Amino acid sequence: MERWQAVFDIHGNHQCKKAVRTALRFRDKFKPKVRVIGGDLFDFAAIRNGASVEEKALSMEADVEAGIKFLYDFHPTHFLLGNHDYRIVERAERNSGCGIMRDHCRRLHEEIMAHCRELRCEVFPYDVKKGVFQYGDLRILHGYCHGVNSARKLAQSYGKSLMGHIHTDSEFTNDDFEGSVGYTSGMLADPEKMSYARRHLGFLKWNQSFKYGWRTEEDHVVVQTVKGVGGDWIYPTRFNK
Repeated sequence: MERWQAVFDIHGNHQCKKAVRTALRFRDKFKPKVRVIGGDLFDFAAIRNGASVEEKALSMEADVEAGIKFLYDFHPTHFLLGNHDYRIVERAERNSGCGIMRDHCRRLHEEIMAHCRELRCEVFPYDVKKGVFQYGDLRILHGYCHGVNSARKLAQSYGKSLMGHIHTDSEFTNDDFEGSVGYTSGMLADPEKMSYARRHLGFLKWNQSFKYGWRTEEDHVVVQTVKGVGGDWIYPTRFNK
């Protein structure tokens, strides 16, 4: 059976070093053929809508360097742009009145895409239809909904599917003939570095995790979770021994 691994929400220099090491060590041992970065490889807090004065003053250099380093360390076969990654695309395309910023974001996006081409990594846009990777009977996407019903909305909209975006593990099985399941994943970022989210109750349920599994010859995809709990990482098997 074919092996796969998917990680979500690294957020550039907001990444958690221990979470990243765990995901990379797992990849080295598990040796997945399909490796997916499911979005928000970068954070780009300085150019987000509603950014504070302090955030606007942040340099994006460390953010970009950390994201590109993870790109090469993980060596993905597929990269789904997330809403944070897409910020530079929006700034590059939008007439915001600042030509310098627009040109900078355009060059930055071109640089990131060049690295992906070098790694022969397929890139998906942040788009509710085009931004979906069909892998066997599982659809993988960054995520286009949020809130407590995210897994339910995911299953109802995409069938059997997996997303990140909400930084939280959850699962919902829809009561349809196919038994569609929506899975959401935790993140590899360090929540303590993401101060802009501490004003929202959703922050309380954030957790760290990544997904992995197998694709059978009949194209059924099995989804498993490796989850960070406190200072430990919990595996559903004895694979970590």
